[in-house]
Amino acid sequence: MIAQLVASGTLTPAWAEVFRKVPRHLFVPDRFWDRGQHDWFQRDRDADPRSWLRRVYSDEPIVVQIDDGCADPDVTRPHCTSSVACPTVAATLLDQLDVAPGARVLELGTGTGYTTALLAERVGAQNVVGTEIDADLARRAGSTLRRAGWDAAVVARDGCLGWARGAPYDRILVSYAVQRIPRSWLEQCVDGGVIVAPWGTPCTDSFLLRFTVDDGVATGRFLSSVVLPRDRRCSRRWRAEDLVERQPQADVRRSTLCPRRVTPNSGAFLAVGMRVPGCRWEWEDGPEPGGGTAWLYDDADSWASVTVSDPAAEEFTVHEYGPRRLWREVEEAYSWWLRLGSPEWERFGMTVTAEEQSVWLDRPETPVHRCRVSHT
Repeated sequence: MIAQLVASGTLTPAWAEVFRKVPRHLFVPDRFWDRGQHDWFQRDRDADPRSWLRRVYSDEPIVVQIDDGCADPDVTRPHCTSSVACPTVAATLLDQLDVAPGARVLELGTGTGYTTALLAERVGAQNVVGTEIDADLARRAGSTLRRAGWDAAVVARDGCLGWARGAPYDRILVSYAVQRIPRSWLEQCVDGGVIVAPWGTPCTDSFLLRFTVDDGVATGRFLSSVVLPRDRRCSRRWRAEDLVERQPQADVRRSTLCPRRVTPNSGAFLAVGMRVPGCRWEWEDGPEPGGGTAWLYDDADSWASVTVSDPAAEEFTVHEYGPRRLWREVEEAYSWWLRLGSPEWERFGMTVTAEEQSVWLDRPETPVHRCRVSHT
């Protein structure tokens, strides 16, 4: 696996040596969640050690917790709340961190401790602090790291708060997707330091950003699309059956905007995520090729659905319910994106201050979307 990552250019020679010294299986529990043909199931090391080990050393994430660790999780549509990042994603995050031996590093979202161990091997365990919001995961990660020979500090703490006791840090690595960059991270990073964070909106996958901090202001560009567990406070499970049951109560109209134009990981999807706050988007495939239904909902009581039978059609049926007209907001966001010249996500960047988070197009001097941030 490491040879493949080196050959693809994902792993640099320096990080390849680190990956070879940190066995991934040490940071994977004996039982973890895996996707079956229909439902999720727990893959058991004792029951099938060969398939367990083969899965651990694949270039795939290992889901170690779903639905916040509840005793009776939804195995048909679970919500991943902790995972061991796939090696490609871990390598990408670490490469963007551009960290040298001896640097002080804060990792937010330690999980099982795998990425923490990689950092500890690279910069020295005494220079790494990890935080994990789940106290049980934090305790187990700390124990695993110590047994494996990396005595890095792991504290049970909301990553949003950082860890002021060990500040300032040369580098801050965020191992879960966030919707805002907290003020505490800016305050705990040295001038010239780097913050690497996956950022997204409720309806989009996350985009990797690499910020440079200067006098309490972080500026960075969108680098790539990544899939990581979301900040738990931003998570809410989608219940399609609830929306289907209430569809007869909705207002019905026609729209010329096909949901297929707003594709994931596109500039249009990013624009919708920014301009339609709090909106979540799910796609359900239909029986026709290219057909299906886009479901949108928010945390209040608004939702919408747009049905596609033929993507080449001129109009599509829209159901909207609640105080917000979510598809109308999507149409307006899409028109806004068109007026910008239909830019793809690679042209966007972000600047974060203690008061404001602004997304810009091409350069920081041309902001196109602003939102206030809370004082955390």
